[in-house]
Amino acid sequence: MIKLPNGIKATYTPDFLVDNKEWHEVKGWKGRSKIRKWELFQKQYPTQKLVLIDKNNYKKIERLYKFIIPNWEF
Repeated sequence: MIKLPNGIKATYTPDFLVDNKEWHEVKGWKGRSKIRKWELFQKQYPTQKLVLIDKNNYKKIERLYKFIIPNWEF
């Protein structure tokens, strides 16, 4: 749950938690509202690490693991 600048509460949950240490968010496209939610998440939860995986980083990961992980992007 994050609080928007106007005081309204909004939901935001990153895609997954890795090793109970950091949240990962996978996004191929960054809309203004998503960017704002990421900023608010980092501001309101400063002890939580948020890793943004953009299209370029996703492609790097895909090249390394798509032949190792069954049903990659099935």
